[in-house]
Amino acid sequence: MMSRPLAYSLLVTISLIAILNPIFFAAPDALVDDAFIYFRYVDNFLASGELTWNIGMEKVEGYTSFLYTMILTIPAALQLDLEHSAHMINIGLYAVVMLGVGVFRTCLKNS
Repeated sequence: MMSRPLAYSLLVTISLIAILNPIFFAAPDALVDDAFIYFRYVDNFLASGELTWNIGMEKVEGYTSFLYTMILTIPAALQLDLEHSAHMINIGLYAVVMLGVGVFRTCLKNS
């Protein structure tokens, strides 16, 4: 059985996602321009196997997060829409962070 504080944290997280989810999808064209940098690196990585801005040119690390770039390669390799996939991944990561903060806060209160 789940403890009451953990259940409360989970409920708050799910509520926030339910509230913020339509906001994320209300303007699907509102991606930050940095997202398109990731998309280009992902496309070039899948095309050439190298993380480069231009295929065949020198390797330049112009992305901020290697892990996020690699996460985005999964939907791109499956030929899913990268813009929509990035939104879904961001919402999922947001939910994980919110749940983690709630659990951490609960653990601090109980100690």
